[in-house]
Amino acid sequence: MSKNVKKGNWSKKEDKKLVKMISETMSYDIIAENLDRSKGAVATRVSTLRKMGVTIAASKRGRPLKVQKQEAPKAVKVAKKVLESSNVNANKPETTTGQTLVKNVAKEMERLVLYTAMLEKQNIALTARLLEIEKIVRD
Repeated sequence: MSKNVKKGNWSKKEDKKLVKMISETMSYDIIAENLDRSKGAVATRVSTLRKMGVTIAASKRGRPLKVQKQEAPKAVKVAKKVLESSNVNANKPETTTGQTLVKNVAKEMERLVLYTAMLEKQNIALTARLLEIEKIVRD
């Protein structure tokens, strides 16, 4: 960008060029160079025009205002249910015999093994997806 940038009022011709370049999804840097204005001046003028009611059609840029919450994978949901049910059972005070205690430990071990298997499957699936994405990015 040249050091001799324009200062002062915007002409109608410059406004039209600005709106056209924004609709063509040019960046503020490029627009600033073409109009001999600073990037800040361009951003301020776009804001001013919008406040004045000028409709500027441009593709969405930047991050979305509200990002949708990602849903947990099915395996993780099931694993959470398994752990929650085991925690509920653990909080119940019981008088237990040795056999009951062994059965309870065996059940908890089964649940933990199931949980581990689900997480391993999820890890494998995520790793495969990551490799696909890396391949796409490289190409």
